[in-house]
Amino acid sequence: MNQQVVRLPDDLLEEAREVASQEGTSVDALVGAIVSEALRHRSALELMRRRASRGNPAAALAILNGLPSLPTEQWDEMPDDLSGSSPAHGRR
Repeated sequence: MNQQVVRLPDDLLEEAREVASQEGTSVDALVGAIVSEALRHRSALELMRRRASRGNPAAALAILNGLPSLPTEQWDEMPDDLSGSSPAHGRR
């Protein structure tokens, strides 16, 4: 395993020490876990961006508009106080 020196502001390092202590781990392990999570998050966002760029909103809307109009289930209706000014808002 390689080593890398990471410089943190004093307040951030102190917070990392507190969290590591609460988690029963070292600051090194905590920072490694946080970096790993951030990299997975970044990778997932990039995947979503690539997939979204291939999307075709017009085609998706055409599919949705081609579906039959059915009454909503009671559990899937918007509460009256959140439904907006239109009585059909949120309903198909």
